[in-house]
Amino acid sequence: VKIEDVEGRVEEVGFRSTRIRTLADSVVAMPNARCAEAKIDNFGARRHRRIAATLSLTQDTPIARLQAFVEGVRAVISAHPKTLKDEFEVHLSSLGAHSLDVMLHCYVETTTWSEELALKHDLHVQILRVAQALGVRFAFPTRTLHVETLANPGAHGPALADPAEDR
Repeated sequence: VKIEDVEGRVEEVGFRSTRIRTLADSVVAMPNARCAEAKIDNFGARRHRRIAATLSLTQDTPIARLQAFVEGVRAVISAHPKTLKDEFEVHLSSLGAHSLDVMLHCYVETTTWSEELALKHDLHVQILRVAQALGVRFAFPTRTLHVETLANPGAHGPALADPAEDR
């Protein structure tokens, strides 16, 4: 559950307070009066788990390969036995500063976090296989520096002083 800023498993509901074991393995005792007034997000009641990712491809990816990659990722989701077939999106979503960003949004049929992680792992490995088969590379932040040399420095402003002349 998530109650206010506390997220974890409910261990005990007592007369005065509810004990929640957090993901950091600490225990938070929350007064029941606060629980009664707060919005409670019950993660355990979910029927599906959402997987969302941004798949950043290098900017030099040819359009045909980009489209083949998107179609390949869609095929992976469509073929996976644990994905919802009518609720997924895979699209070029952004022309980023360092990459071509492909948005992935799908749901997997599971009610446990452990299985969610295993399904996410499986989907990501299959997506990596699609990228490898197509020769598509994933991007990381980069900068390109263009250095111009001037044939006539005086034409574009004052020439830079020679550091040796200052001695």
